Amino acid sequence: MASEPNTTSPPLDGPQWRLWMAPAAVLAGLAGGVFGTSIVAAIGHSAGSSLSHPTAVVSLTGDLVFDLAFVASALYFSALRGRPRPSDFGFRRVSLKRAAGAVALAAIAYYVLTGIYAAVFKLHANDKLPSELGAGKSTAALVAAGVFVCVVAPIAEEFFFRGFLFGVLRRWKIRVGGRDLGTWLAAVVVGILFGLA
Repeated sequence: MASEPNTTSPPLDGPQWRLWMAPAAVLAGLAGGVFGTSIVAAIGHSAGSSLSHPTAVVSLTGDLVFDLAFVASALYFSALRGRPRPSDFGFRRVSLKRAAGAVALAAIAYYVLTGIYAAVFKLHANDKLPSELGAGKSTAALVAAGVFVCVVAPIAEEFFFRGFLFGVLRRWKIRVGGRDLGTWLAAVVVGILFGLA
């Protein structure tokens, strides 16, 4: 008795997230972020903070809530297809030696490329973000702004954009000249959305 050939394509590695989850998660994260930030602003205003120039606490808390709305959105939509695991979002165990080497290499590359970019485009402007977060008002605000800008925001953004959104969009099946360009298109779309954020 002859067996029939397997005509189904092999399953993709990673979670089986659906393409519709990408725009849904972006919209849900945006809506949740705006709503949550508005609640923080209203509570801050009732405690005496200005709506046009909020205190450092209100500004940082609003930004934290906004970023966490995107993390919550990614977790919600990923949970629709089963229990999410850290590996679903690209988290992998790495040896301390390899991690330290990667951080050192990234830091050196960052400073070299930033120096070249600043020299080529003659950049001399100051960054307004610390003052927008109230970092100049107190040492505690400076530390909180530093932790938010250097730790919380990058982790939340990488989790949502690279971990979830790219994980969904790389499943696009777009063939051009016999080559699958879905992953490349996903990288471009996620890069544009990340830049807009």
